[in-house]
Amino acid sequence: MSNEDINCNFTLEKVYKLLEDQNIYVDKMYEFIHSKKTDNKLIMISLGRIWFNLLMPPDYPLVNQPVPKDDISNKYMLDISNKYSPKIASETCQKLLHEAFKLSTINPKSFLIDGFVLPPYWIAKKDKFSKNAPKMTDEEFLKESQELTKELLVYFKDKGIGINDVIESKTKGGSEDWKALLVARGFVIDIEGNISRINEANNDGYSVDSYYKGGAQARRNYFVRSTMTSKPGYLARKVTMACANIKIVSDDCGSTQYLKINVDNKLAPRFFGRYYKNEKGDGLLCVTNSDDIKNKTMEFRSPIYCKEQNGLCNKCYGRLSNLVNNNNVGILAGGAVNNETINAMMKMRHKATQVEFVDVNFIKIFKDSNIDEKLINLFFDIKEKQIFAKKDCKIIINEKDYHDDAISDLGEKYDIPGILDVSLITGSIEENITFPFNFNLFLFKPENTEDKGSIHILSYINEEKIVEKDKYIKDMKPAIIDRLFEGGMKHITKPEILLNVLLSELTQSDSCHLELIVSNMFRTKDDLTIYGRIGGYKNCKLVGAKEAPFIDSWLTALAFENPNKAIKVGLLKNRESNLNPIENIVLDKFYNEEAE
Repeated sequence: MSNEDINCNFTLEKVYKLLEDQNIYVDKMYEFIHSKKTDNKLIMISLGRIWFNLLMPPDYPLVNQPVPKDDISNKYMLDISNKYSPKIASETCQKLLHEAFKLSTINPKSFLIDGFVLPPYWIAKKDKFSKNAPKMTDEEFLKESQELTKELLVYFKDKGIGINDVIESKTKGGSEDWKALLVARGFVIDIEGNISRINEANNDGYSVDSYYKGGAQARRNYFVRSTMTSKPGYLARKVTMACANIKIVSDDCGSTQYLKINVDNKLAPRFFGRYYKNEKGDGLLCVTNSDDIKNKTMEFRSPIYCKEQNGLCNKCYGRLSNLVNNNNVGILAGGAVNNETINAMMKMRHKATQVEFVDVNFIKIFKDSNIDEKLINLFFDIKEKQIFAKKDCKIIINEKDYHDDAISDLGEKYDIPGILDVSLITGSIEENITFPFNFNLFLFKPENTEDKGSIHILSYINEEKIVEKDKYIKDMKPAIIDRLFEGGMKHITKPEILLNVLLSELTQSDSCHLELIVSNMFRTKDDLTIYGRIGGYKNCKLVGAKEAPFIDSWLTALAFENPNKAIKVGLLKNRESNLNPIENIVLDKFYNEEAE
């Protein structure tokens, strides 16, 4: 259906022309008629909502309610991708992106804090809070500052002050930003990972102590921006190269194994379009509405259990490849990682909402892990915030396994990603476990520390402190994610464990992408070209994203980062590997020329 077939009294050009008038805003009401959306009936609707409806497909139902920024991708674009062709969905997305920039330049939204008159009763409560804040615990401080902020925003709404529409849309600031401006700045973190608190609000002015705490936070942000901006792109490139050969090769592999997931509200949208076990009969059902699976235990067909030896089937992967009309799902997975990690890094800016802290409890973390409890208690004295050695154990750090700035040497300790391999020594017997901490922690140097170039050997004895952490920041941590994709948790044997960690770290990616990556990382020890899922994950090895290209395809490896290694490993060592036809042709040509 073309736009010419639609009877409508508005165009985008007319909306923009009206907004050029300094006295007209997007919330001004106008008469709107549309042959499809209003069924040729005249209704009163805001100019902003007219603009949004004009960008949606002509036959898409009328949207006459607030549209928060998150709903555009999580609700409307998801709905459009499900109901329309990939071409229309793509065009709609492009229009929204393009026209949103245009609208923001014609009708920018901004405000000055001095333009708001605060009620006397609220000021009195705020003064009382400021006086008591230094004596409050972190939990009391956080709770009372949030309640004060909420009360102020309710006052603005009740008085008809239009700033609430801006806040609720999440387009400019949020309640946490208002808390920092008018109630209290809150928690900040310095470059060494130490968390402290600023009790004053930005609008109050800082004490000398608070000023330096704020300066330490700003220094950390500059460090993050200067050193970590490029990392998501490189990480995504490694993942893409590792998974590049994975494609949809059949409709149904017939697998009878399922991925069992407790689906909460946050997980539900990440399983849209997935096939799951029909408990009431034979066959499979597809998730067409995320609300249908919320707060349920579901059994999904998954790439982790796909039986296809040289790719994946459509039933195990889900409908996403159909929605985007692309069977190259390995490359899609790399793109998904790239999209989320880059967006997260770009949002690392100086604001209060960046610092959302989590209290560390090592006892609970180990209890929830799959690590042998008897083994842990034999070798370690686990405290809530610290871990001490009971028996001889050893940690070997190879700096080449990390980015240059992932490890900070702080003298008597390292600030290091918490996914650490620990060797447990009993006489001549050595066992290995992985500390499964998805945050940076302080790793203390024992008395017996040996440095061999980039390799550091830390040998602990009874009562020596190994690690310590009080709180950590709840955000995306590139160093942790990089260690996960590099096979840092190499002693785990169950793919579900690695998947759960990735789901908690990459909170926006569709689960099918992460399941594909996990499935690709588990390989059969005797032949790394065979996926671990083919043998039921018995006798498996975890392969990192840097290693996989040199195992699966020397052509992919050539395009990665080390052509010499690609030729040596791909051409010479993997002469008998299961290569694709193009690779075999080139390989035969190479050997024939060598023979001549």
